Amino acid sequence: MADEIGHIVIVGPVGIGKSLVLARIEQVLRDEFGAAVENLESDSRSYLTTPPQDWENEMVAKTTWVLSEHVQR
Repeated sequence: MADEIGHIVIVGPVGIGKSLVLARIEQVLRDEFGAAVENLESDSRSYLTTPPQDWENEMVAKTTWVLSEHVQR
């Protein structure tokens, strides 16, 4: 188990691609960083084995994503 735990939360209305974005973040953490990841969102797991369709990519692309970092003390 890791010494530290970080949380990534995706928030937004229905139909903007939250599950797809979460699956991609999980994939990068595992594949590029070798990180242990616990995915609590069952909807996003299908995107790890099935590539997204064009309409799903377009749904994510038309959304403005706001990224912020918060330090927990």
